[in-house]
Amino acid sequence: IYVADTQLGGVCIYGADEQYVGIIKRADLHPVGLAVNQKELFVVSMKAACVEVYDRGTYKMVRTISKAGRNEGEVSIPIGVALDKDGNVYIDDMINCRVQRFT
Repeated sequence: IYVADTQLGGVCIYGADEQYVGIIKRADLHPVGLAVNQKELFVVSMKAACVEVYDRGTYKMVRTISKAGRNEGEVSIPIGVALDKDGNVYIDDMINCRVQRFT
């Protein structure tokens, strides 16, 4: 179980038994949305204007998707993330009024 805690600036991790396991926390992390697949955790970081991708086994960040901006492939204030069965990542961008697909 993952909980984005914007006030705390981290993602709280709970086990299947609902017991606290740990936290993903960094100074510039401002999580507002989450999505998961079998191997990865996708965290929308509003402050960094990107989606940070973490390995679900190690909780180490493995990559980021997007960056700040208004052009194709960039976001201003990301507020949501979704995944589809084909591995595409969709990011909801509030300021640019769009949803972008990343493959």
